[in-house]
Amino acid sequence: MSSMKRLFHQFSHIFRLLNVLIGLSIAVEGCFAIYTPPMSFRPRHLIVGLANILFGALLVFLEFKKRHPKQIAQYAGFLYTFTGRGLVYLFMGANINGNTWVWWTPGAVVTYLGGAYVLLAWVPGVRRVGGMWDPAEMFEGLV
Repeated sequence: MSSMKRLFHQFSHIFRLLNVLIGLSIAVEGCFAIYTPPMSFRPRHLIVGLANILFGALLVFLEFKKRHPKQIAQYAGFLYTFTGRGLVYLFMGANINGNTWVWWTPGAVVTYLGGAYVLLAWVPGVRRVGGMWDPAEMFEGLV
């Protein structure tokens, strides 16, 4: 294996690990958003928490499955590009941010990584990694 292929293979594993950690972080923060003391329950916490859990689980799912249901590519096709995934990370990181360090630390990390993903889309020679496979090869035989 050439040195460039080996380096890209290592970066691919790093990106997959980052994507899984970001997805888990978003899902866990969604669970924390739902769990609030009973006297301060607000529907906003429930809606934001459920959205965070849904997107976090979807991001983790995309990393572990080689073949995805075609509805994911149809309705969430933006998750297969660096720009789309970076913008989702920016939005979810801003969505996670709160008043204490428990909220803003993971929110800031997800937001900064989202910005890095958006910037990576403009770097020449960077290919899709991890769960960002080409949709044409993912759906062979599933239709």
